[in-house]
Amino acid sequence: MQHPPPPQATGLQIDIHAFIESFVQTLEARDSYTAGHSQRVSDLAASLARELHVPEAEVTIIHIAGDLHDIGKVGIPDGILLKSGRLSPSEFEIIQKHATLGHDILKGVKGLEDVALMVRHHHERYDGRGYPDGLRGEDIPLGARIIAIADSFDAMTSNRTYRPVMSVEAALAELWRERGRQFDPYLAACFCGLLAGRPEAA
Repeated sequence: MQHPPPPQATGLQIDIHAFIESFVQTLEARDSYTAGHSQRVSDLAASLARELHVPEAEVTIIHIAGDLHDIGKVGIPDGILLKSGRLSPSEFEIIQKHATLGHDILKGVKGLEDVALMVRHHHERYDGRGYPDGLRGEDIPLGARIIAIADSFDAMTSNRTYRPVMSVEAALAELWRERGRQFDPYLAACFCGLLAGRPEAA
């Protein structure tokens, strides 16, 4: 039995990066307080990566991982994800699962293996007290260490239901204080220098 010939290419070209950004915007529509968060994180992460002279191909991977770093929150119940006020310890344990959920979603996608690892490890801490695997120092993928800084900065300088927005200066001071503990000390110093030199950070 002969099989039919494969369909001919239609000429349709898909910009995967643009599709990912559009998809993430749809996911973030669940919560008005975090709308635009992933886009800002990905842009900040890419800026820091370029400041570090990371090859442009790797910058693109980091940018995509920044776009997708919270994709695992699609599996978190709205009652916890959208809760106003602080989470209970048990609720925080559920929120923490978004890192591994995101990794599970992405790890089987060909070409996104490095992105999946960055998503899994973006809540690790430089001192080893993060999650989900308690990685320490440079055992944490570079992209994940970069995204951790961008993610924290944007969270601090954005409105949240559980706390008021922080100024850029206060957020940078917090990043500086957490060098060597929560954040890679060299990367945090570079990020603070990068943001302090921008007109909007003055």
